[in-house]
Amino acid sequence: MYPNDDQSLKNSGFDGSKKTVFFIHGYMESSEKRPDEVASIFNAFLTYDDMNVVYVDWKHGARYVYPQSVADTRVVGAQVGHFIEQLHKTTQLDINNDVHVIGFSLGAHAAGYVGDWVKKKGFKLARISGLDPAGPYYYNLSPAVRLDTSDASYVDVIHTDMMTMAGQGPGINQDIGHVDFWPNGGQFQPGCVVNEDLLRWATCGHHRSISYFMESVNSKCSFAAKECKSWDPIFKKAKSCVACNDNCRRMGYHSRDPTRTTKPGRYYLTTNNDSPFCKK
Repeated sequence: MYPNDDQSLKNSGFDGSKKTVFFIHGYMESSEKRPDEVASIFNAFLTYDDMNVVYVDWKHGARYVYPQSVADTRVVGAQVGHFIEQLHKTTQLDINNDVHVIGFSLGAHAAGYVGDWVKKKGFKLARISGLDPAGPYYYNLSPAVRLDTSDASYVDVIHTDMMTMAGQGPGINQDIGHVDFWPNGGQFQPGCVVNEDLLRWATCGHHRSISYFMESVNSKCSFAAKECKSWDPIFKKAKSCVACNDNCRRMGYHSRDPTRTTKPGRYYLTTNNDSPFCKK
């Protein structure tokens, strides 16, 4: 689909009566760069339900030097927000209840701008999921310039690479959602080992946030996470965490529980080295 192109919308088969997921990729990414990952996104959602799935490809803006790409997230957010408004007008898409925007890395902050844009039009996104939101250029900044809880009715965040052996990682080391999940402490994801593909290895932990989320869509395993104050050493002491039978949350697609409040919380869990990642 292309914005402002009614024919491409008709050809796409988009149905405004269905739930709609938008996925926004991160820095130096595109639909062509990781076709296996893109396929996993579509397969996960379309296997789960009959819904609209839109992959937002902003590869040209994401290929600039990093500071320029950071600035371009605002443009991407405005464009996607405008497109969502168009869909509402032409297909009666229910923005407040049926639109879920997922953003990876820089795309998570672009998703925040989407939420900010539609708010100015009198709507509020049903949900934003931030998958290892980018940290550099976003640490301790005003919520106005990054993803935050005001951008959607429910904001869930998965942190997987906030620290590397060299220091600060690509992901943000800060709670920014209604619920923030820190699998394996949010760093050094198990199974990410040095191999012949150095680029894949270097970004393995960062991309695990996508792998965990997509597996969670159809997994019978719950990705149960405990609410704790910190990972080490508290997580390893069960008595220091809230008991799972009272306050555990499912990490990933099914984390939103309409029977519970969206009181901010920090949740921890461990995963397997390889898929299936969820530990039973």
